[in-house]
Amino acid sequence: MNHGAMWKYYADKINQAYGYRVKRTNAPEELEVKARDVDYPYQFQCVRCGQVVKRQKMSKFVKYYKRYRCGKCGGGFKKI
Repeated sequence: MNHGAMWKYYADKINQAYGYRVKRTNAPEELEVKARDVDYPYQFQCVRCGQVVKRQKMSKFVKYYKRYRCGKCGGGFKKI
């Protein structure tokens, strides 16, 4: 998306005409939307640095987590 001069022009017109707060980005709180609680049934922790990796769905990483290494320190993972 190009949020250049033309986009800003129309956003300003809509804001003035309708009292909206059209912006390029909004935080959930600004939109009065509650952040949803996400359930992560698969959680893994690096044995070296302690980084936690969370997954919602079954994936190759979830099935074969012992084959993978931490991106921060290169340590292995354990299931938590």
